[in-house]
Amino acid sequence: MPRFGSAILLAGGKSRRMGFDKQTLETHGEPLPHALIRRLQGCFDDIIVATNDVAFYAALPVRTVSDRYPGRGPMAGIEAGLRAAGSDFVYVLACDMPFYDAAFSDALRQKLSAFPNAEIDGIITCLADGRIEPFNAFYGKHLAADMAHCLEAGYPSLTQFCRDRHMLCLTEAEARAVSPDLAVFRNLNRPDDLAGLAGIASPADSRNRLTKAESALVKPVEVVRVTGDLSQHLTDTAIDEATITIVVLESTGVVKEPQSPAVRFSASFSALAERLDDFVRGYLLSAGRVRSLSDIDSIEIRPAGDDGENEWQAAVRLHAGACGDSLRNESPLGQRFVTPDLPFPADRLFHLFAELDGAGHLFHLTGGTHVLALADKEGRLLDIVQDVSRHVALDKLIGKAAIERRSFADLVLLASCRLTASIVDKAIAVGLPVLASRAAVTTLAVTRARAHHIRLIGFVRSGRFNIYL
Repeated sequence: MPRFGSAILLAGGKSRRMGFDKQTLETHGEPLPHALIRRLQGCFDDIIVATNDVAFYAALPVRTVSDRYPGRGPMAGIEAGLRAAGSDFVYVLACDMPFYDAAFSDALRQKLSAFPNAEIDGIITCLADGRIEPFNAFYGKHLAADMAHCLEAGYPSLTQFCRDRHMLCLTEAEARAVSPDLAVFRNLNRPDDLAGLAGIASPADSRNRLTKAESALVKPVEVVRVTGDLSQHLTDTAIDEATITIVVLESTGVVKEPQSPAVRFSASFSALAERLDDFVRGYLLSAGRVRSLSDIDSIEIRPAGDDGENEWQAAVRLHAGACGDSLRNESPLGQRFVTPDLPFPADRLFHLFAELDGAGHLFHLTGGTHVLALADKEGRLLDIVQDVSRHVALDKLIGKAAIERRSFADLVLLASCRLTASIVDKAIAVGLPVLASRAAVTTLAVTRARAHHIRLIGFVRSGRFNIYL
């Protein structure tokens, strides 16, 4: 087992003093715990999140654990994390401590490494006035058993636990040499603690950042939020999911009875009720149902649901000679082309994903959307879409790019979601050469992309990514 390598992020507190779940704090448009995880990834290979909200971290490269002793404070989260850890010493950070500094964890690690054979339980920071800092500290994995005994006996004080163990001390002077104002220990417990902190916001602040168009896509919902043994009746926010049905009618010039044209094709989709015209055009192209936008005679989008129902219908008429059936296997857009490389420096890719993260206001507020974007070969963002369906989001991007007569061969897709074969199929249909994602790539997607010389890039995070061959 390696001596170092694991880190625990504590994210299971009750947040009583803050008044809302501190996991939803944001920094520059990104959930603060997610930002901390990205920073920890630069120093630790194994990140464990102690949380009651596993879904909040599902898309991140972390492991999650739940407290075995709920309601017993931070020691319970550390105990669960230590049991799961893969190194002898484990770094511990809380999700409400926004100023993590890799140089500080390195200073602790270096001092601890100077005692390779000593029987040491970990290292904490000891202040000149006698106080200790139990976070931003290393704990020995072997302490899990001692913590379990304390928790079972009803003595959950982490500070006293540290005082009773053989912990090395980083002196205040040593700590200030790395963090002069000791900002690494600042935590956010109350709303007042957010005052004056640039780039850190509460969920309410995030809601206020929505554009007028984005605000129309969310609705209030009543929930009972259960955190440990605490239940609260709250008004939360959820995405207002719509249904759109695309109906392709008989081609113009073929219909004998214009008042009741025959339906050639019909399909329904879940989507956000915005940019539906872009979606319809993009879907027809990416599904191979038209060869180009010139095959489309008209698109008429109208509400289709009863009062209060978010349902829409798009009636599509094609020009005479346009098939309306799937042409994907015949489409010239699906031909093989030379396997591309990333058309701009890797650093630019990381900046683009930072922009993508910052633009995902609906995701940060509700957790209910995917975020996709197109960039040009110079690394400039051209268009961003948020939607409940990643396929619909991609079709909206394709539809607008087609209207703007952009060359798909010069574009790069950026996605917050996993890249599946169905996403690759849409890229094949229009000729998108490079697909990059924060998340995973499936084996079938790799096979399809390889056959059509499309470059897949996955896990774009913290200064690294995978290129699939």
